[in-house]
Amino acid sequence: MKRPEEIKQEIVKGWLRKADQDLAPAEALLSRTPPLLSPSCFHCQQAVEKYLKAFLTLHQVEYPKTHDIVELLDLLGKVDGKLAASLEDIVFLNPYGVGVRYPGDIPDPDLSEAKEAYSRARRTREELHPFLPFDSD
Repeated sequence: MKRPEEIKQEIVKGWLRKADQDLAPAEALLSRTPPLLSPSCFHCQQAVEKYLKAFLTLHQVEYPKTHDIVELLDLLGKVDGKLAASLEDIVFLNPYGVGVRYPGDIPDPDLSEAKEAYSRARRTREELHPFLPFDSD
């Protein structure tokens, strides 16, 4: 029988795997010719959401089933206010979680916005890296 700590670690690592699996196609979609901007931004938002959920799970902070980065970041702030403050600009990604998936909900991102989305997703991973059990890098 697994101990609760082992189960928690498995769940956290599952979130991290899923987050990395969103970050990789975000980069690939941005790098192709022509770049696929909306899908890249969607995957950036998804990656950030999952990195935040991994952190919250590790710290046993309950969170609702949500795509709202603002809400998740607020919860992270209850654990580490300084870390949350350093990540506050990732709320830029919030509209890409659902809105970018449907025509007319939000304007399509341009190349500059898509690159910024990827940069912020990468930075989120890097800033959370010291706090989370990433398997491989």
